Amino acid sequence: MAEPALEVHRNLWRTKDLALLCGIANAGGGRLVITPEERSRAKGVRKMHRAFEDIPALTLQSFGFSCATEPIMDGAQLCLQVDVPAAPEPLSFEGDYYLYGEGGNELLHGAALDAFLAGDSAEEGKGGPLPPPSRYAG
Repeated sequence: MAEPALEVHRNLWRTKDLALLCGIANAGGGRLVITPEERSRAKGVRKMHRAFEDIPALTLQSFGFSCATEPIMDGAQLCLQVDVPAAPEPLSFEGDYYLYGEGGNELLHGAALDAFLAGDSAEEGKGGPLPPPSRYAG
């Protein structure tokens, strides 16, 4: 199995990060790696355990598919890896469409959203590049 091209790192998990998972799925899938900044190893493990259980249920409820989660080690640091599948069709979160690219999660609107929903992209050779989307600081 090939490694996903997209890998995003975060220091904590918040429910609003479902918009980030939506953007990753719309970008063709990838993985989110959560590395807690907790000084206390026990507190970090407790937070990881909650995210480990919550993320698959939240993605199933929000998107209709479940993201696989697994604990991994990055050196001596315990991390949580979330494998995000590619969305088979444009995916929205709370009525908004997101696309992860160029180092950030982008909220699509206007011409960029229209092009995305129509399936146009520069990589597919359909027209020119997408118009610039707005940035989502999430």
